Amino acid sequence: MHFIATATIALIASAFSVDAAGPKLVLAGDSTVANLRGTMGPRQGWGVPGALYFELPVVNLAAAGRSTRSYIRDGHWARVLKSVQFGHNDGAPLVAFGARGTLPGVGNATQTVAVNGVEEVVHTFG
Repeated sequence: MHFIATATIALIASAFSVDAAGPKLVLAGDSTVANLRGTMGPRQGWGVPGALYFELPVVNLAAAGRSTRSYIRDGHWARVLKSVQFGHNDGAPLVAFGARGTLPGVGNATQTVAVNGVEEVVHTFG
């Protein structure tokens, strides 16, 4: 069960990222993905040989010994999020077709909207 959860988290957290240097594949996970060095290594998770199957750069941000909670708490998830690119669909109105718009601002404002009959709370991104 832990393997399935870890693999699922790693796959979901993996993100194609584009910056000035071009696209790259970002991997996140625990020791099953990580490149282990120092006192824990040398060992490697699937992220190391898996990178050989891609023609674009692979950035392995996996951290051995982490649970989902500790990965987020220890700041690793914040590094992953910096590489995820969104924005080109955010300019739509908040409740337009597809409900893709965001709530502008940098504070703690929220607005509740109905999307397909289900209420959704939209937050500012500040």
